[in-house]
Parts: sequence; structure tokens; C-alpha cells
Amino acid sequence: GMLKNIEIMMENKEVEYKGHPIPIVRIDVRENREVLKSEGLSVINSPKVYLYLDGIYYEYEDSFNVNFFMYFVNRHLYPIVILKTKEDVE
Repeated sequence: GMLKNIEIMMENKEVEYKGHPIPIVRIDVRENREVLKSEGLSVINSPKVYLYLDGIYYEYEDSFNVNFFMYFVNRHLYPIVILKTKEDVE
């Protein structure tokens, strides 16, 4: 399924953000339900994929496609900023 495809895609690749590795973690909700609840994450439907970045969980909700998933990750790692004034540029 989706999680296995992500594992295969990320296998043997160095994934980093600001020079730090990004770990890919699988959590068995049957055994770790309380951990997920304590983080405020949904435990009703599984599997779920979250990106944890700078203390915030972002849920991936699209169907699995490598390009869509990488777009989701990149959108959070490198957000688009709209510059409206000269001061915004500086």
C-alpha cells in the first residue's frame, strides 16, 4: 500500500532538511494508540502519513503518487512566499 511505496521510494536515500536528516517512521497504531493521541493525531483511520516539521504535524491526505508526495514534502520544506512590496524582498 501507500506506506510500503513510501518506504521503497525513500530506501537508501539521504533525505535532509537544513543539513539534518529527516527520519521516516512507521508507528503501529494498535500498540501505540496513546502516543498518537498525546500528540493530537487521529487514530481512527489508518494508515496515515504525517510530515513532522519544526514541531508541527502535517497530514498527507492525497492518494499516493510519488510526485504528489514529493510535492507535499517540498511545499512544506520550501513554502512559496508572496512578495508584495520592495521591503518584503529585502
